[in-house]
Amino acid sequence: LVNKDAVEGQDYDLKRLTEVWTATNDEDRRVVEDNQHGINSPAYEPGPYSRTQESGVISFVDWYRNTMGDRLQPTMMAAE
Repeated sequence: LVNKDAVEGQDYDLKRLTEVWTATNDEDRRVVEDNQHGINSPAYEPGPYSRTQESGVISFVDWYRNTMGDRLQPTMMAAE
């Protein structure tokens, strides 16, 4: 990311920026692919989220579950 007022060639080098972006995405892709291989294993058993490492995921799942639960509750309709 660069400032919206940044000037290419003066404030940043597009080639270098692209190299860093590509390297970062390649690393992320490797992690995701390795995780998927583990999940595809017949020995895989899902476990609980880590409160230390995945607190954001836990918060999202809790929010989603609560939101969907609220939406699925029957609404009280006023008698006509």
